[in-house]
Amino acid sequence: ELPSEHLVEGKPVTIDAFGEPVTVVRHEGCLYAISDTCPHRGGPLGKGELRDRKLFCPLHGWAFDLKPGHMDGSDRVKVSAYDCAESGGIVQLFKRR
Repeated sequence: ELPSEHLVEGKPVTIDAFGEPVTVVRHEGCLYAISDTCPHRGGPLGKGELRDRKLFCPLHGWAFDLKPGHMDGSDRVKVSAYDCAESGGIVQLFKRR
């Protein structure tokens, strides 16, 4: 759980969830959550640049679409993506089935 007030439009926030760092971001009014760890070299995605619903790894620029967690241009390279729900000023994350 994360207080909604911590999520400013376009500014990623990294929290511990499901035993790993997860980056949560509000982009164009929608909430997204993906694993914070880039599979290439372990870069912290939450410290990367956000553009067009993609987070860019600060180490080597790999881009990950926030909705499915796939690397831009590849369905095989991905990070975990989580569902989000916001209610009563709290954001909750859920594992996808």
